Amino acid sequence: MKTKTIILHYFFLIYSTSIVYSKTENISVTYKVYATEGSLEENEIIKKSKYSYLYDGLDNALTSLEFKLEANKLRSHFYLVDGLSINEKAKRMATNFTGRDEVFVDKKKMSCTIQKNILDKYYFVSNDFKNDWILINETKSIQGYLCYKATFEKKIRLKKDTFKNILVTAWYCPSIPFSFGPKDYYNLPGLILELQEDKITFLASKISLNEKNPQNLELDLNKNIINDYEFYKLLDQKTDEFFEKISKKNNDK
Repeated sequence: MKTKTIILHYFFLIYSTSIVYSKTENISVTYKVYATEGSLEENEIIKKSKYSYLYDGLDNALTSLEFKLEANKLRSHFYLVDGLSINEKAKRMATNFTGRDEVFVDKKKMSCTIQKNILDKYYFVSNDFKNDWILINETKSIQGYLCYKATFEKKIRLKKDTFKNILVTAWYCPSIPFSFGPKDYYNLPGLILELQEDKITFLASKISLNEKNPQNLELDLNKNIINDYEFYKLLDQKTDEFFEKISKKNNDK
């Protein structure tokens, strides 16, 4: 009888929470990041590299990073909160692992647009990949919220003609009915509170409801939006030009 009462109380609590969040019009979420498998500086591949000195301070720089997701029921904006860092070189290395792209998702227009950077110039790139999540019947509690597991395998581009597949794992909360999350991960039946992407994990550290009207959720219609193919063609071109310039400079010495 006692067990039955506990179970009924549990489901009543989940139901009540869902009602509260269903009335929420907008949300602001802060995410902290950390290395999924512990220290990156202690990673065997990095330690054996002749460039291992470049990674000094990386672990501390990672934990100092903060990302924010602002959303209403239809749109979201994910971005890096650009705070001060004691070690700017380590911070730049850390954002090489986490990414620093801004992401705009518009469910009404069925679009996802990513603001990318090439040599300090910004480009807006439409992202046409679908989050083909596999929902898994596993749960865990994150900051007191019941979360469910979802995964999918994603192909990522390392450099020209070089790709690899990574397993992406999300823990989403159905009682918070905002189908958004870190970076360009969305389209789950609840807010993503934790995201594991390769070597990096994003974890929600603060969730604010109806704090203020979210800003900058919609892209300026005058922005020139290109597709992935156009962006990577441009990236390869700019990269080749950059190294040719360095090579010429060295030869002229």
